[in-house]
Amino acid sequence: MDMQTNKIRQAGYTFVEFLIAAVIFSILVIGMANAFNSVSRTYALTRQLNEMYAVLSACPEIDRALQYDSLSGTTNCFPNNTFQSEAGTNVVITYTPTLTVTPTSSLPGSDPLSAIPDSKVVDVSVDYPTGSPKPWKIRLLVTRNGNGERSRCLRRSVSGEKLNDTLHTRQAGLTLVEMLIAITLTALLAGIVMQFAFGYWHFAYRSEADQEAMVERLNASDFLRESLGTSSGLIIQNSIPDAHTAVVDPGQPSGQYWVITHAVPGLKSSSTTDVPLLYYKRFSFNSSNNVIMNGVNPYEDEYILYLDGPSKELRARTLANASASGNKANTTCPPQSASSSCPADRVLIHDITGIDLRYFSRAGNTIDFTSSTDPLTGEYNGPDFPAVEVAELTLQLAKQPLFQSSQTTKSSTIIRIALRNS
Repeated sequence: MDMQTNKIRQAGYTFVEFLIAAVIFSILVIGMANAFNSVSRTYALTRQLNEMYAVLSACPEIDRALQYDSLSGTTNCFPNNTFQSEAGTNVVITYTPTLTVTPTSSLPGSDPLSAIPDSKVVDVSVDYPTGSPKPWKIRLLVTRNGNGERSRCLRRSVSGEKLNDTLHTRQAGLTLVEMLIAITLTALLAGIVMQFAFGYWHFAYRSEADQEAMVERLNASDFLRESLGTSSGLIIQNSIPDAHTAVVDPGQPSGQYWVITHAVPGLKSSSTTDVPLLYYKRFSFNSSNNVIMNGVNPYEDEYILYLDGPSKELRARTLANASASGNKANTTCPPQSASSSCPADRVLIHDITGIDLRYFSRAGNTIDFTSSTDPLTGEYNGPDFPAVEVAELTLQLAKQPLFQSSQTTKSSTIIRIALRNS
């Protein structure tokens, strides 16, 4: 009797038990696959929204600077609307913005902007490459005496699937055969779990890196639109001495003036040295935000926008006008020379690989100092910074996610700034 009982206990799993285990195992695998796919979809959608924002926000700056009569739906938008996919492939993602210009007198009566006289409404729309029926849109109201902007984005929510399974195990002891089967299934399940876990970890860190890059891009855009957009013009060289000049003008023996730059479109890439990008000036303000006057003319501070090669950071240096009494601006210094009296230069964005510069007039024509030469001297004499009404900076970033040595998340953003006070 005891021998017969022992034989029954060594019989192992029944067909029903094996079938239940297979069903539970399949449910677990499907659940993990859904979670993995959800993370992948969320990451891809996040990158897509970042790129659409860059395309959508680029067009209105040209429209802000155009002369009213030159504003049309075919000549006033110059989008850099292509983005390189990540992971080192040569695939290019292209967005096609749609821009229309409508006089307010032609708008339907139900449109709240139809009552504004002598104005035009610019509508810019960018569709999802996947064909989503809900594009992103922005509206810009342009009048003969100024402009105002109203933006509207159709939001899309993304939700991830949740799976909560409860495993029920038998309370009876295991035979040797059952133990071997359990070890084999556990090893197989552990391998699948680890594969999905590493995939989840991979996409999670890439998504985090992409989100950090987006925040920095938005902050850099806000600073440049506020600082450069309210400037009194671009200049070819600083006139306020800088004791920490990074790229010295060889023609200035004092070594306190940055090298001369001109309005030449092109890509400025990161290198091992600092790269000057733009110099510009702004009115000097006191602590009450009033312009400090020098007789009938305002005092002006100067700013240096440069690319720090070793750290791959976009930085802004302030050169405060010492003659402006009560000036609230402070001259800044490189981080290694910073002190309480000379704070560090402002870091606008990290992980910069290059910045592409372009310049436009109010008519939308490209400004290029090298477009013409003097027939006698052979020197360039094309239009320069005084003719620039719109500056465009395309920031290119390559951020390496944490704990990943081979994968990078690549992104770019287009910043167009109409020089309001030029």
